[in-house]
Amino acid sequence: MSRSKERFVQYYLRLAQNDVDTHWPKMELEYEQIVRAWSTLTNHWDGSRLDHEKLILSFIWPLRRFQNIRGLWQDQLTWCERGLLAARFLADKAEELKILNNIGYCNEELGRRDVALDNYEQALLLIDSINSHPAQKAVVLNNIGSVYLGLGEPQKSLEYFSEALSIHEAVGPRVGAARTLSNIGQVYIQLGAWETALEYLHKSLDLRDQTGDHLGKAITLNNIGQVYDYIGQYDRAIEFYSESLALKREQGARDGEANALLNIGTTYGNMGKWEEALGYYLDALLVFRATSNRFGEADALNNIGAAYNNVGDIEHALKYFNEVLLVYKEIADPKGQAATLNNIGTAIRLQGQNRQALSYYEQALSIWQRIGNRLYEASTLASIGVVFGDLGSFEQALDYQNKSLSLRRKIGDGVGEAMTLFDMAIIYELTGEWVRAKDLLEEALRIDKNLNTSNIKLDQDALIRVQKKLRQT
Repeated sequence: MSRSKERFVQYYLRLAQNDVDTHWPKMELEYEQIVRAWSTLTNHWDGSRLDHEKLILSFIWPLRRFQNIRGLWQDQLTWCERGLLAARFLADKAEELKILNNIGYCNEELGRRDVALDNYEQALLLIDSINSHPAQKAVVLNNIGSVYLGLGEPQKSLEYFSEALSIHEAVGPRVGAARTLSNIGQVYIQLGAWETALEYLHKSLDLRDQTGDHLGKAITLNNIGQVYDYIGQYDRAIEFYSESLALKREQGARDGEANALLNIGTTYGNMGKWEEALGYYLDALLVFRATSNRFGEADALNNIGAAYNNVGDIEHALKYFNEVLLVYKEIADPKGQAATLNNIGTAIRLQGQNRQALSYYEQALSIWQRIGNRLYEASTLASIGVVFGDLGSFEQALDYQNKSLSLRRKIGDGVGEAMTLFDMAIIYELTGEWVRAKDLLEEALRIDKNLNTSNIKLDQDALIRVQKKLRQT
C-alpha cells in the first residue's frame, strides 16, 4: 500500500473513531469516503498480515453505532464477516464472540432470523468455552429472545428474556437490564397482558433515564405508546409515539424514525382518520426503503393497503396487500403473512366475495393460533363471524363471535370487546331479537365511552335504530 493510501485509511479511521453521539452528522457527510477507506484497507494492503488484521478490527466497532442508527445493516454485516476472519486469525476469542453476536444482530435486522439464531447459538457455545463476563451471555440470550419474539413465539422468547434479566440484575449493566425489561414488556403486549406490559415498560423507562440511554428511551416510549394504542387511549398513544419520534430524529435513527411514523399512522387509523394515517405510512415507507429495511417496508406497505381499504379504494388496497404478501413470505415473517391474509380477506369481503374472504381469514387464523398471538386471533375470529353473518349463517356467526368475545375479555382488549359486542348485536338485529341486540349495544356503548373510542356514534346510531324497532313491536 502506498503512503498516500495509508494516510487516507488512517485519516478516515480517526474520523470513524470520533464519538458518534456528537459527530454523526459529520460522519453522514463522510461515510462514502469511510467506505472507500475500508475498501482500500481490505483490498490493497501489502504490509504484514498481523498488522492488517489488527487494523481491520479497529475499523469495525467505531462505525457500528452509526451504521445501526442509519440502518446500514448490510454494510455492517459485510464488515463484521471480514472482522470475524481477522479475530479468528488473531485467535482473539473475546473479539470473535462480540463479532458473532453482532453478525446475528445484523442478520436479524435484515430479516434472516434463522441465520441470526444460528449466529447467536454459535456465540453461546463460544461463551461456554471461554471465561467471559456473565453479562455477555445475557446480551446473547436477550438477542435470541428477540428472534423468537419476531417469529411470533412469545412464551419461548420470555424464557430467554427472563434468564437474561436475572443475569443483568445480578451483575449489570443497568442498560442491559433496561433493554431486557422493555423486551419483556413487548412479550406481554403480544400476549395482550396490558397492565403487566406497562409495569415492565415503566421499569425500563426509569432505568433508561438513569443511564442516559436516549435511543433506548425512545424504544421504550414507543412500546408504551403501543399499549395505549391497543387499549384505545389514542391521545396518550400519540403523545408517547411523538416523544419517541423526536428522540429518534435527534439521534439520527432512521429506522426508529420510520417505526414511530408507522405507529402514529396506525393510531390515526384506529381513530378513523385515514387520510392522516396514509400520510404517516407513506413517510415511513420512504425511510424504510432508504435504509433497505425489508421488514419495515413490508409493514408500511401493509398499512398503506389497509388505509386504502378503509377509504373504499379496494383496487389500490389489494395491489399493496398482494405486493406485501410476497415480501413477508420472502423474509419468513409469519405474523406479517397472517396480518396480510386477514387484510386481503377484509378487502375482498367488502367486494361481496364472502367465500373467498373466508378462505383468507381461515389461513390467517391458523397462523395466529400457531404462533400464539391471542390479540390477532380474537380479531380474526370476529372477522370470520362477520362473514358468516353476511352469508346468513347466523348460528355459525355467533359461535365465532362468542369465541372472539371470550378471548378479548380474557386478554383485556376493551376496544375489541366492544367491536365484537356490536357485531353480535347486528346479528341479533337481523334475526329480530331486538332485546338481546339492545343489551349488547348498550354494553358496547358503555365500553366505547369509557375508552373514548371512535365507535361511539356507530353504537348510538345502531341503538336508536333497535330501540325504534322495539317500540314498534
